[in-house]
Amino acid sequence: MSNALELAVTSVERPVFDAITAWGMAALALCMAAAWTALLARRHKAYGVAAVVFFTVVVLANVVGDQLGWFTRLDLLPPPFVVMNFVILSVVLWVGYGKLGSALVRNLHTETLVALHIFRLPLELLMLRAAYLQIMPIEFSMLGYNLDVLTGLGALLISAYCAWTWSLPLKVIWAWNLMGIACLLVIAVLAVLTSPNVHAFGAAPAHINSWVLYFPYSLLPSVLVSVAVLGHVLLTRKLLSLSSGSQQICLSGVRHA
Repeated sequence: MSNALELAVTSVERPVFDAITAWGMAALALCMAAAWTALLARRHKAYGVAAVVFFTVVVLANVVGDQLGWFTRLDLLPPPFVVMNFVILSVVLWVGYGKLGSALVRNLHTETLVALHIFRLPLELLMLRAAYLQIMPIEFSMLGYNLDVLTGLGALLISAYCAWTWSLPLKVIWAWNLMGIACLLVIAVLAVLTSPNVHAFGAAPAHINSWVLYFPYSLLPSVLVSVAVLGHVLLTRKLLSLSSGSQQICLSGVRHA
């Protein structure tokens, strides 16, 4: 890392197109949007409709922002891309901590909230490929400072174990949840440090996190990170609602979520 953070805006350009990375990212975003929409629709049809509208608006905002060049207007403070994702995150937190979030905490099984994070495993594999192809900075991959692959792998292992035994110590879920939150915080810091406005690891294109300014890569922060945040908010509330003296939680099976 350079000795002093450079604040001058560096130029950006559209990354080399890779079908696996680009469409894989879009497919993951679509799958997670569909999963959350289905869960919300099962609680109330109106919630499902609201989710469809929300995710549609988010995707359209990403497409329009990319095509009109708004996201690359880094001379504006705050940058439009940051404003858009701040609004999306605010909505997600409002849902997670509001009445709808309370309803989801009551009705969603604990293992369902864990299983919803399995997508972070294939996501990190896509990001590793992106790093090898120099589409994104290597600092943002598992070869750098991003260890979120452990969150996705942990979610997969916990879900598989719970499907087999339906019982797991509460402290294991807590530990995994806190690790996942820590990984998201590290990613947020990396996003700032590798941004075109800061470029703390150097101004060379290989160290600039500009790929997310272009669709469909822009779906990473606006959809995938957002649903990860929502998942952790709801799971934390769920765990806090459980008896503090409980050492085991009995799960009903991911397939019954």
